[in-house]
Amino acid sequence: MRKLSIKRAKAGFTLIELVVVLVIIGAVFGIINLSSGTIEYWQKESFVRKLSEILEFLHHNAIADQKNYRIEFYMGDDKHYYKIGLPSSEGTGTSGMPNYPSLSNEEYLPKDTYIVDIKTARGIEETSTNDKNPYLNFHKRGFSDFGVIHLGMYNRQDEIAYVTILVNPFTGLTKIYREYRDFEYTYKKNEES
Repeated sequence: MRKLSIKRAKAGFTLIELVVVLVIIGAVFGIINLSSGTIEYWQKESFVRKLSEILEFLHHNAIADQKNYRIEFYMGDDKHYYKIGLPSSEGTGTSGMPNYPSLSNEEYLPKDTYIVDIKTARGIEETSTNDKNPYLNFHKRGFSDFGVIHLGMYNRQDEIAYVTILVNPFTGLTKIYREYRDFEYTYKKNEES
């Protein structure tokens, strides 16, 4: 009978094993790094769609509830958010709670996202002041304020991507543009000329 000789393996790893482990570790870190950027992108995308849907909802809900609603935008140096309520009796600011209490909470914009400006039939508003914030009204008779909301979003390379949300005052529908696009309110301008 032949005896099989068993050679004892040396303790340690081969070069191929080390390379495979490093490739796997690199792939895992790459996926984590990529997914964090992806998560931020989808958070911003979700915010844009949510804001667009809320604008449409307020238009239609004002008709259904027979109440006027207002969305007010706060554009401070350190924070940007919006709040929904009923227009106050003085005509400035929001007061009261809508039928949906969750809408009356301050809704902050995602990280690295800000309101560039808001254009209405009243003009362009680029900042909030102590007593005045840009706003859009939604009337119970079935129309809303003309509005163009420009958002700026920083990406991972610190480049700004612009998004424009256009609010149709007659249908309440919104349209999202993936660029800074300007619109002008022209209703009744031809009659005045």
